[in-house]
Amino acid sequence: MYKINFVSILFMALLSFIGCKKETESNPKLYNFPLAQENMIDENKLSYAYERAVEIENLRSLLVSKNNILISEVYFKDGAKDELHDVMSVTKSFTSTLVGIAMDKGYIISLDQTLGDFFDSTIYDLSDEKSSISLYNLMRMSCGIPWKELGLESEFIDWYYNSDDHINYILDKEMIYTPRALFNYSDGAAHLVSVVLTEAVGMSTFEFANKYLFKPLQIDSCKWTKDNRGYNFGGVRLKITPLSMLKFGELILNEGKYGDVQIISKTWIDKATTSHIETNDCISFQNGYGLFWWTGQKNGYDYFFANGFGGQFIVIVPELKMVVVSSNNISGITVEKCNEQWCQTIDIIINYLIPSAKRI
Repeated sequence: MYKINFVSILFMALLSFIGCKKETESNPKLYNFPLAQENMIDENKLSYAYERAVEIENLRSLLVSKNNILISEVYFKDGAKDELHDVMSVTKSFTSTLVGIAMDKGYIISLDQTLGDFFDSTIYDLSDEKSSISLYNLMRMSCGIPWKELGLESEFIDWYYNSDDHINYILDKEMIYTPRALFNYSDGAAHLVSVVLTEAVGMSTFEFANKYLFKPLQIDSCKWTKDNRGYNFGGVRLKITPLSMLKFGELILNEGKYGDVQIISKTWIDKATTSHIETNDCISFQNGYGLFWWTGQKNGYDYFFANGFGGQFIVIVPELKMVVVSSNNISGITVEKCNEQWCQTIDIIINYLIPSAKRI
């Protein structure tokens, strides 16, 4: 009797397992991307990445292009195609590109130019030490002015919301190390670059962007917040759609060309997206920092990326002709939660989306 029951139970369990497996295999995929395979992307791997991504609570958009073709465009929860996203520090990579355009056009002569070359000495009381800080060291985050940015002790909130003067807040800090000596990620340094750019070109950073970057890219929906002196923030608070982020990423991928128009020189893009300084592994998935771009390498692929608080990304993989864009909601979210969704999003991009693509 015992033997018969045991065999019966084993047989029923086997049938149940086979039935479940068959049902799982016959279930339709949650996401289908008909252009994937012809553009050398494994559609099953791509779909699986999106099925994992849907678990990220505040994810709003996730887009992938390859060979300048939009392969996947998904908006999650209450995300929408035409919604402007606060891309936070992704802004820095836009500012970098604007500096490159300003150099191409002769407004800025060299990255060796200093704050003293652009700041009005009748308005800002710069010490000789601060006056000699170069544009190069500002953009590679080694200007010597201390700043707490990454992690839970960021001074961003105090500076952005509570400062009476966003520029003097930065300039009043005592320099604690020699410029060029140490990587110190800083919204303050990035903001000083926007001031330099504005003084160099004779118009606001946003006006310059509209004229020489956004209009040529046919981007007409974006906003850029100003500080309390009227300068656009150099490192944060650009608001733009995910598709516009993708256009920008493809511009960089295509070495500065949009269609037949050369918007920015290849020379600048190569310089900006090459690592110029070690970062002491301050964040995951990177191995260095360029000029307001992070660099990385995994599974034999070099990539670089624009990176914003809470999971805003533009990741570019030149060898694969691939661009990945993401946006996450950060409104009303704790810093801990924002850091968590940042980690989840970049993990999906690096470990699942990029490996779904095949070598060209």
